[in-house]
Amino acid sequence: MSDFSEILEMEEPKNQKTPEMVRVLAILSYIGNGFWILAFLAIVMVISSDASIFDELLGNRVDRNAVATIFTVALGIAFILGALCIYGAYKMYRGFKSGFIFYAIGNSLWALLLLIGTINGGQNSNYLVLLISIGFIVGFGSQLKNLR
Repeated sequence: MSDFSEILEMEEPKNQKTPEMVRVLAILSYIGNGFWILAFLAIVMVISSDASIFDELLGNRVDRNAVATIFTVALGIAFILGALCIYGAYKMYRGFKSGFIFYAIGNSLWALLLLIGTINGGQNSNYLVLLISIGFIVGFGSQLKNLR
């Protein structure tokens, strides 16, 4: 009878704790991705509320409605990519490897958009954000062996 209870004790699942690095990266991902979503939302709100900003930024060279549409689409893309990253970080925070797929897809596409924007005449500070994004992917990827 004691052999049976020993077997049951051995098969009991261990309470696996999420690594501290994953927890810290997840919290920083929540903050960073939430910031980008709010920043895009603020830009769209400011531009749509004050038409003089268009005139100041673009002059009369570009159709105001076309630019507003572009910014709205950019907000949608930022929201989707940010949501993917936040969902993936949440899953990894809870200890699941499957969250890495969501996070890597969202963050890789975000990094690719930053790279394309920088190459096409964007700000050089985008390279810093690009390196941070890649660093987070590598950081989460290095901890996959500790997740279930």
